[in-house]
Amino acid sequence: MRRVDSILNASFVLVGIVTTLLGPLVPLLTSRWAITNLLAGYLFTAQFLGSLAGVSLSSLLTRRWGFQRLLVAGTVLMGMGVGTVWFAPWPESIVCVVSYGIGLGLVIPTSNILIAQIHRSRPSAALNTLNFAWGLGAVASSVWVGILTVMHGVGIGLACLGVAIVASSFLIEFSLEPLELESALEPPRPAPLEGRRRKNLFRAVAIGLMFYLYVGTENSVAGWVAAFAKQVIHRGHGPWVLAPGFFWAALLGGRAIAPGILKRISDRALLMIELPVAVVGIALLTASHSIGIVFAATVIAGAGLAMIFPGAIAMLTEHFGKAASQAGGFMFGLAALGGATLPWGVGYLTTRTGDFRAGLAIPLAGALAMWVVFILMGTAPPARVVGD
Repeated sequence: MRRVDSILNASFVLVGIVTTLLGPLVPLLTSRWAITNLLAGYLFTAQFLGSLAGVSLSSLLTRRWGFQRLLVAGTVLMGMGVGTVWFAPWPESIVCVVSYGIGLGLVIPTSNILIAQIHRSRPSAALNTLNFAWGLGAVASSVWVGILTVMHGVGIGLACLGVAIVASSFLIEFSLEPLELESALEPPRPAPLEGRRRKNLFRAVAIGLMFYLYVGTENSVAGWVAAFAKQVIHRGHGPWVLAPGFFWAALLGGRAIAPGILKRISDRALLMIELPVAVVGIALLTASHSIGIVFAATVIAGAGLAMIFPGAIAMLTEHFGKAASQAGGFMFGLAALGGATLPWGVGYLTTRTGDFRAGLAIPLAGALAMWVVFILMGTAPPARVVGD
């Protein structure tokens, strides 16, 4: 069990790097291919549509292939896509992004489900460790790309990362215990969807909106803040590449201190504090005219968004009860759709208006909408559990 945890936690550092790679990489790719921000926005769409396809495939193939083979296939796709994206011309490079997006869609849910099944008695701690490893990779991503940029070795660095990811697939193939993995394929029998007639449709729709808006807003900020910071300081090389790292570090820090805060206040009270903080941070970002304010605004936005997604998952579990695993596929699909559409919208508006601030109005509107939806959920009738 410890070996499985160690291997998956180590691989999730790489997953965190790959998931957030486009943020610091897009300004470099835009210059390399001489494309507009509108076209660059399609890279985010490609990644998240690929991820959506991977999530759909993972739910279909887990029983047929098993966790081990699915993880190996997803890891190889990730490595191949990352290792070739710098060398492929536009628009063929979109295929590379779709490739590692599918890989992420296979690896992320499969790893989480596997960890949850292995640690059935107490899954929360193991899952927190797994996703903390993801956060470490997310923070390291922009720093690593920044170092490669200064050294003029982005292409070589991405190729090496691709090779390392593919090499990790061999570690998964030959180091994980097949019998232990196969035993995890026997989850508890899902409860029937009884009580469907009592379903609170408004709350279900509101939870779906939270998933869609959160992932779209998070990736709009993290995905475009480096390009915005580069525009603010009018320099080809410089500290702008670190901007996504500030965002992910604040997000990771917020999630690290949240358990201590939740001992004193409720989940709802924490979210009611965080959502306006996120709005303030993104609003400050759109008004930034110096790199220092960009970094500060990014930290505020990351801290404000830290617990929104875990909160949405808690709402999902609370509302759907035993049927949460069945409803989760649709909700995570909405999350991937948000990641595919809202960041693209930032690129579209930025290109059409010639002003990055117009594009950043999209994540600002997303944060405001989440705040409104959450307030309305508090004024709605109490949730009725579906499937319990």
